[in-house]
Amino acid sequence: STSQMDIVDAHVYWQHPAITGRRNTPMLDDPLHSIAVRLTRSTLANKPFTVSEVNEPFPSDYEAEMIPILAAYGAFQDWDGIFIYTFEPKVTGSWEAVIGDHFDLAEDPVKIAQMPAGALLFLRHDVDAARKTIERTYSTEQINESLRLPQSEMPYYTPGFPLWLPLEHGSRIRCLDCEPTETFHEEPQNPIRSDTGQLAWYTSEAKGGLLAIDTERSTGLIGFVRDNGIATSHLSADVQNKFCALTLSSLDTKPLSQSSLMLLTATGRVENTNAVWNARRTMLDVWGTAPTRIEVIKGWLLLKQLEGAVGVLVTPLDGSSKPLGEVRGRLVETGWEIPIGDQPATSYLIRIVR
Repeated sequence: STSQMDIVDAHVYWQHPAITGRRNTPMLDDPLHSIAVRLTRSTLANKPFTVSEVNEPFPSDYEAEMIPILAAYGAFQDWDGIFIYTFEPKVTGSWEAVIGDHFDLAEDPVKIAQMPAGALLFLRHDVDAARKTIERTYSTEQINESLRLPQSEMPYYTPGFPLWLPLEHGSRIRCLDCEPTETFHEEPQNPIRSDTGQLAWYTSEAKGGLLAIDTERSTGLIGFVRDNGIATSHLSADVQNKFCALTLSSLDTKPLSQSSLMLLTATGRVENTNAVWNARRTMLDVWGTAPTRIEVIKGWLLLKQLEGAVGVLVTPLDGSSKPLGEVRGRLVETGWEIPIGDQPATSYLIRIVR
Protein backbone atom coordinates (compact mmCIF):
# COMPACT_ATOMS: atom_id res chain seq x y z
CA SER A 1 0.00 0.00 0.00
CA THR A 2 2.84 2.40 0.80
CA SER A 3 4.25 1.99 -2.71
CA GLN A 4 1.11 3.66 -4.09
CA MET A 5 1.69 6.84 -2.09
CA ASP A 6 3.63 9.98 -3.02
CA ILE A 7 6.16 9.54 -0.22
CA VAL A 8 7.51 6.64 1.86
CA ASP A 9 8.10 6.98 5.59
CA ALA A 10 9.48 4.67 8.28
CA HIS A 11 10.04 4.56 12.04
CA VAL A 12 12.70 2.71 13.98
CA TYR A 13 14.40 2.71 17.38
CA TRP A 14 17.55 1.21 18.72
CA GLN A 15 16.46 -0.80 21.77
CA HIS A 16 13.07 0.74 22.45
CA PRO A 17 12.30 0.73 26.21
CA ALA A 18 9.14 -1.34 25.62
CA ILE A 19 11.42 -4.24 24.64
CA THR A 20 12.52 -6.14 27.73
CA GLY A 21 15.63 -8.23 28.23
CA ARG A 22 19.19 -7.39 27.31
CA ARG A 23 19.61 -3.69 26.57
CA ASN A 24 22.17 -0.92 26.74
CA THR A 25 24.48 -2.36 24.10
CA PRO A 26 26.18 -0.29 21.38
CA MET A 27 24.73 -0.18 17.90
CA LEU A 28 28.31 0.10 16.64
CA ASP A 29 28.87 -3.51 17.71
CA ASP A 30 25.93 -4.71 15.57
CA PRO A 31 26.11 -2.90 12.21
CA LEU A 32 23.91 -5.40 10.35
CA HIS A 33 20.94 -4.64 12.61
CA SER A 34 21.67 -0.94 13.09
CA ILE A 35 19.03 1.72 12.55
CA ALA A 36 20.82 2.64 9.31
CA VAL A 37 20.29 -0.85 7.86
CA ARG A 38 16.80 -1.36 9.29
CA LEU A 39 15.51 1.85 7.72
CA THR A 40 16.74 0.94 4.24
CA ARG A 41 14.34 -2.03 4.16
CA SER A 42 11.52 0.43 3.41
CA THR A 43 12.95 2.72 0.72
CA LEU A 44 11.45 2.62 -2.78
CA ALA A 45 13.09 3.65 -6.03
CA ASN A 46 11.97 7.06 -7.31
CA LYS A 47 10.08 7.87 -4.12
CA PRO A 48 11.01 10.46 -1.49
CA PHE A 49 11.88 8.82 1.83
CA THR A 50 11.57 10.30 5.31
CA VAL A 51 12.13 8.98 8.81
CA SER A 52 9.53 10.69 10.98
CA GLU A 53 10.26 8.80 14.19
CA VAL A 54 13.65 7.57 15.34
CA ASN A 55 15.77 7.57 18.49
CA GLU A 56 18.26 5.69 20.61
CA PRO A 57 16.27 6.14 23.82
CA PHE A 58 17.60 7.27 27.19
CA PRO A 59 19.08 5.76 29.29
CA SER A 60 21.97 4.37 27.30
CA ASP A 61 25.71 4.44 27.78
CA TYR A 62 26.04 4.65 23.99
CA GLU A 63 23.45 7.22 22.89
CA ALA A 64 26.20 9.49 21.53
CA GLU A 65 26.47 7.17 18.51
CA MET A 66 22.96 7.73 17.15
CA ILE A 67 22.94 11.16 15.50
CA PRO A 68 26.29 10.79 13.68
CA ILE A 69 25.33 7.31 12.38
CA LEU A 70 21.84 8.43 11.35
CA ALA A 71 22.98 11.65 9.67
CA ALA A 72 25.93 10.07 7.87
CA TYR A 73 24.07 7.08 6.45
CA GLY A 74 20.92 9.11 5.82
CA ALA A 75 22.95 11.37 3.52
CA PHE A 76 24.69 8.36 1.98
CA GLN A 77 21.32 6.71 1.22
CA ASP A 78 19.96 10.05 -0.07
CA TRP A 79 16.99 10.20 2.28
CA ASP A 80 14.85 13.33 2.32
CA GLY A 81 14.15 14.01 5.99
CA ILE A 82 14.92 12.79 9.51
CA PHE A 83 12.77 13.70 12.53
CA ILE A 84 14.06 12.52 15.90
CA TYR A 85 11.32 11.61 18.38
CA THR A 86 10.90 13.85 20.26
CA PHE A 87 11.93 17.36 21.18
CA GLU A 88 10.07 17.83 24.47
CA PRO A 89 7.41 15.31 25.53
CA LYS A 90 6.66 16.79 28.98
CA VAL A 91 5.38 13.47 30.31
CA THR A 92 5.19 14.91 33.83
CA GLY A 93 3.11 17.84 32.62
CA SER A 94 5.65 20.45 33.70
CA TRP A 95 9.10 21.59 32.67
CA GLU A 96 12.03 20.35 34.73
CA ALA A 97 15.76 20.69 34.12
CA VAL A 98 16.24 16.95 33.93
CA ILE A 99 15.88 14.13 31.40
CA GLY A 100 12.53 12.78 32.55
CA ASP A 101 11.53 10.68 29.57
CA HIS A 102 13.10 8.00 27.37
CA PHE A 103 12.76 10.18 24.28
CA ASP A 104 13.39 13.71 25.60
CA LEU A 105 15.77 15.67 23.35
CA ALA A 106 15.36 19.14 24.87
CA GLU A 107 17.01 18.22 28.17
CA ASP A 108 19.64 15.88 26.72
CA PRO A 109 22.97 17.76 26.53
CA VAL A 110 24.54 15.10 24.30
CA LYS A 111 21.88 14.92 21.59
CA ILE A 112 21.25 18.67 21.56
CA ALA A 113 24.99 19.31 21.14
CA GLN A 114 25.13 16.85 18.24
CA MET A 115 22.17 18.28 16.32
CA PRO A 116 24.21 21.01 14.52
CA ALA A 117 26.90 18.52 13.47
CA GLY A 118 24.24 16.05 12.32
CA ALA A 119 22.45 18.78 10.36
CA LEU A 120 25.67 19.71 8.56
CA LEU A 121 26.35 16.08 7.66
CA PHE A 122 22.82 15.50 6.37
CA LEU A 123 21.35 18.79 5.13
CA ARG A 124 24.57 20.10 3.60
CA HIS A 125 25.23 16.61 2.21
CA ASP A 126 28.79 16.57 3.52
CA VAL A 127 28.49 12.80 3.06
CA ASP A 128 27.95 12.11 -0.64
CA ALA A 129 25.08 9.97 -1.86
CA ALA A 130 26.05 6.41 -2.82
CA ARG A 131 27.67 6.06 -6.23
CA LYS A 132 25.78 2.83 -6.88
CA THR A 133 22.28 1.80 -5.82
CA ILE A 134 21.32 -1.87 -5.55
CA GLU A 135 17.63 -2.30 -6.32
CA ARG A 136 15.66 -5.21 -4.85
CA THR A 137 12.74 -6.90 -6.56
CA TYR A 138 10.08 -9.27 -5.22
CA SER A 139 7.37 -11.53 -6.54
CA THR A 140 3.94 -11.57 -4.92
CA GLU A 141 4.52 -15.16 -3.82
CA GLN A 142 7.83 -14.25 -2.20
CA ILE A 143 6.20 -11.43 -0.25
CA ASN A 144 3.42 -13.72 0.99
CA GLU A 145 5.89 -16.45 1.99
CA SER A 146 8.06 -13.95 3.86
CA LEU A 147 5.46 -14.12 6.64
CA ARG A 148 6.75 -17.63 7.40
CA LEU A 149 10.40 -16.61 7.70
CA PRO A 150 12.07 -16.76 11.13
CA GLN A 151 12.95 -13.65 13.09
CA SER A 152 16.62 -14.27 12.26
CA GLU A 153 15.86 -12.90 8.77
CA MET A 154 15.24 -9.42 10.22
CA PRO A 155 15.13 -6.71 9.08
CA TYR A 156 14.97 -7.44 5.34
CA TYR A 157 13.19 -10.82 5.34
CA THR A 158 14.86 -11.33 1.96
CA PRO A 159 17.01 -14.48 1.91
CA GLY A 160 20.14 -14.00 -0.15
CA PHE A 161 20.24 -10.23 0.29
CA PRO A 162 23.21 -9.39 2.59
CA LEU A 163 22.51 -7.00 5.43
CA TRP A 164 25.89 -5.30 5.09
CA LEU A 165 25.15 -4.20 1.51
CA PRO A 166 23.25 -0.98 2.51
CA LEU A 167 26.40 0.16 4.34
CA GLU A 168 28.34 -0.13 1.07
CA HIS A 169 25.82 1.00 -1.57
CA GLY A 170 22.46 2.64 -1.91
CA SER A 171 19.50 0.32 -1.36
CA ARG A 172 15.96 0.65 -2.77
CA ILE A 173 13.00 -1.55 -3.70
CA ARG A 174 12.25 -1.36 -7.44
CA CYS A 175 9.14 -3.53 -7.71
CA LEU A 176 6.89 -5.80 -5.65
CA ASP A 177 5.33 -7.91 -8.40
CA CYS A 178 8.16 -9.11 -10.64
CA GLU A 179 11.03 -11.60 -10.65
CA PRO A 180 12.80 -11.82 -7.26
CA THR A 181 16.30 -10.42 -6.81
CA GLU A 182 19.05 -12.93 -7.40
CA THR A 183 21.08 -14.15 -4.44
CA PHE A 184 24.27 -12.22 -3.71
CA HIS A 185 27.46 -14.16 -3.07
CA GLU A 186 29.88 -11.41 -2.08
CA GLU A 187 31.49 -11.55 1.37
CA PRO A 188 31.51 -8.61 3.81
CA GLN A 189 34.75 -6.77 4.48
CA ASN A 190 36.09 -5.22 7.68
CA PRO A 191 35.76 -2.31 7.74
CA ILE A 192 32.48 -2.13 5.87
CA ARG A 193 33.30 0.80 3.62
CA SER A 194 30.85 2.96 1.66
CA ASP A 195 31.39 3.08 -2.09
CA THR A 196 32.14 6.80 -1.72
CA GLY A 197 35.06 5.96 0.55
CA GLN A 198 33.78 8.43 3.16
CA LEU A 199 32.32 6.01 5.72
CA ALA A 200 34.09 3.04 7.27
CA TRP A 201 32.43 0.85 9.94
CA TYR A 202 35.03 -1.18 11.85
CA THR A 203 33.97 -4.22 13.87
CA SER A 204 36.04 -6.04 16.48
CA GLU A 205 34.99 -8.19 19.42
CA ALA A 206 38.18 -7.24 21.24
CA LYS A 207 38.17 -3.50 20.55
CA GLY A 208 34.50 -2.71 19.95
CA GLY A 209 32.93 -1.01 16.94
CA LEU A 210 33.89 2.30 15.40
CA LEU A 211 32.56 4.48 12.59
CA ALA A 212 35.04 6.75 10.80
CA ILE A 213 33.51 9.65 8.84
CA ASP A 214 35.98 11.22 6.42
CA THR A 215 34.65 13.96 4.10
CA GLU A 216 35.93 17.32 2.91
CA ARG A 217 33.80 19.43 5.29
CA SER A 218 33.02 17.03 8.14
CA THR A 219 34.93 14.25 9.83
CA GLY A 220 34.33 12.07 12.85
CA LEU A 221 35.34 9.14 15.02
CA ILE A 222 32.35 7.46 16.67
CA GLY A 223 32.51 4.57 19.13
CA PHE A 224 35.39 2.82 20.88
CA VAL A 225 37.88 5.45 19.75
CA ARG A 226 40.55 4.82 22.36
CA ASP A 227 41.02 1.12 21.71
CA ASN A 228 40.73 1.16 17.91
CA GLY A 229 43.34 3.83 17.22
CA ILE A 230 41.72 4.78 13.90
CA ALA A 231 42.28 8.23 12.34
CA THR A 232 40.72 10.19 9.47
CA SER A 233 42.36 12.59 7.03
CA HIS A 234 41.87 15.55 9.38
CA LEU A 235 41.40 14.03 12.85
CA SER A 236 43.03 11.59 15.23
CA ALA A 237 42.38 11.22 18.94
CA ASP A 238 44.17 10.18 22.11
CA VAL A 239 41.33 10.17 24.64
CA GLN A 240 40.90 8.62 28.08
CA ASN A 241 37.24 7.68 27.59
CA LYS A 242 36.43 4.18 26.39
CA PHE A 243 33.43 5.23 24.25
CA CYS A 244 32.73 8.62 22.71
CA ALA A 245 31.61 10.49 19.59
CA LEU A 246 33.93 13.09 18.09
CA THR A 247 32.89 15.20 15.10
CA LEU A 248 34.65 18.12 13.43
CA SER A 249 32.66 20.29 11.01
CA SER A 250 33.55 23.28 8.85
CA LEU A 251 31.31 26.26 9.67
CA ASP A 252 32.25 28.50 6.73
CA THR A 253 31.35 26.06 3.92
CA LYS A 254 35.00 25.60 3.00
CA PRO A 255 36.78 22.23 3.18
CA LEU A 256 38.34 21.51 6.58
CA SER A 257 41.78 21.94 5.02
CA GLN A 258 40.94 25.60 4.25
CA SER A 259 38.31 26.42 6.86
CA SER A 260 38.88 29.24 9.34
CA LEU A 261 36.01 28.29 11.66
CA MET A 262 35.09 24.80 12.84
CA LEU A 263 32.72 23.13 15.30
CA LEU A 264 34.06 20.26 17.38
CA THR A 265 31.65 18.06 19.33
CA ALA A 266 32.96 15.63 21.94
CA THR A 267 30.23 13.62 23.62
CA GLY A 268 29.86 10.49 25.72
CA ARG A 269 27.55 9.33 28.48
CA VAL A 270 24.83 11.42 30.12
CA GLU A 271 22.89 10.80 33.35
CA ASN A 272 20.72 12.66 35.82
CA THR A 273 22.24 13.40 39.22
CA ASN A 274 21.89 10.44 41.62
CA ALA A 275 20.47 8.14 38.94
CA VAL A 276 20.66 4.44 39.85
CA TRP A 277 20.87 1.62 37.29
CA ASN A 278 19.42 -1.82 37.92
CA ALA A 279 21.72 -4.77 38.58
CA ARG A 280 22.05 -5.69 34.86
CA ARG A 281 22.58 -2.04 33.83
CA THR A 282 19.71 -2.30 31.37
CA MET A 283 17.33 0.27 32.86
CA LEU A 284 17.17 2.82 35.67
CA ASP A 285 15.73 1.94 39.06
CA VAL A 286 16.00 5.61 40.04
CA TRP A 287 15.83 8.28 37.30
CA GLY A 288 17.61 10.88 39.38
CA THR A 289 17.25 14.64 39.68
CA ALA A 290 18.60 17.85 38.22
CA PRO A 291 21.11 18.76 37.06
CA THR A 292 21.66 16.35 34.18
CA ARG A 293 25.39 15.56 34.01
CA ILE A 294 27.72 14.81 31.10
CA GLU A 295 30.75 12.60 30.91
CA VAL A 296 33.50 15.01 29.87
CA ILE A 297 35.64 13.66 27.02
CA LYS A 298 39.27 14.16 28.03
CA GLY A 299 42.50 13.90 26.11
CA TRP A 300 44.23 15.29 23.04
CA LEU A 301 43.05 15.64 19.47
CA LEU A 302 45.26 16.10 16.44
CA LEU A 303 43.93 18.32 13.63
CA LYS A 304 45.72 17.51 10.39
CA GLN A 305 46.17 18.98 6.91
CA LEU A 306 45.27 22.57 7.82
CA GLU A 307 46.70 24.50 4.89
CA GLY A 308 48.69 27.61 5.86
CA ALA A 309 47.75 27.49 9.55
CA VAL A 310 49.96 29.52 11.89
CA GLY A 311 47.73 29.18 14.94
CA VAL A 312 44.75 27.25 16.32
CA LEU A 313 42.47 28.79 18.98
CA VAL A 314 40.03 26.52 20.82
CA THR A 315 37.03 27.88 22.77
CA PRO A 316 35.05 25.35 24.85
CA LEU A 317 31.35 26.25 25.04
CA ASP A 318 28.91 25.68 27.88
CA GLY A 319 25.37 24.37 27.43
CA SER A 320 24.11 27.77 26.22
CA SER A 321 27.07 28.21 23.82
CA LYS A 322 28.84 30.75 26.05
CA PRO A 323 32.67 30.59 26.04
CA LEU A 324 34.51 28.86 28.86
CA GLY A 325 37.88 30.45 28.18
CA GLU A 326 40.31 29.76 25.34
CA VAL A 327 43.30 27.49 24.76
CA ARG A 328 45.88 27.46 21.98
CA GLY A 329 46.75 24.49 19.87
CA ARG A 330 50.32 23.23 19.76
CA LEU A 331 52.11 22.70 16.46
CA VAL A 332 53.68 19.24 16.15
CA GLU A 333 55.22 17.44 13.19
CA THR A 334 51.95 15.92 11.97
CA GLY A 335 49.52 18.78 12.64
CA TRP A 336 48.03 20.81 15.47
CA GLU A 337 47.47 19.17 18.84
CA ILE A 338 44.65 20.50 21.03
CA PRO A 339 43.62 19.51 24.57
CA ILE A 340 39.97 18.83 25.42
CA GLY A 341 38.23 18.08 28.70
CA ASP A 342 39.68 20.74 31.00
CA GLN A 343 36.24 22.37 30.94
CA PRO A 344 32.83 20.63 31.19
CA ALA A 345 31.97 21.05 27.50
CA THR A 346 30.42 19.02 24.70
CA SER A 347 31.10 21.66 22.00
CA TYR A 348 34.17 23.64 21.02
CA LEU A 349 34.59 26.49 18.56
CA ILE A 350 37.89 26.27 16.69
CA ARG A 351 39.44 29.23 14.87
CA ILE A 352 42.30 28.71 12.46
CA VAL A 353 44.74 31.60 12.15
CA ARG A 354 46.48 32.00 8.79
